[in-house]
Amino acid sequence: MKDKFIQIAKSQYAIPALDAFFKQPIITATKFKEAIGAPKRSSSNDILKMLEKSNLIRLYEKPEGNKPAKYSFIQLLEILKENEL
Repeated sequence: MKDKFIQIAKSQYAIPALDAFFKQPIITATKFKEAIGAPKRSSSNDILKMLEKSNLIRLYEKPEGNKPAKYSFIQLLEILKENEL
């Protein structure tokens, strides 16, 4: 998984991005930007779009007004769901 994030994100923020999703499998775009330490929102949004396009994450909730978009780390949520049973 780590290698996929690095390969897809192609950024110094790849590992912090993976860490952010492990800490919070459903995360807002705002919290994601803070978690990875990106200075610009465009940098974090670019990473989110690349990860979404590669199907590593999914748009969980669309942005609405002042409410930011939420993204989910699909594979981790599936593992957590399996372990609940």
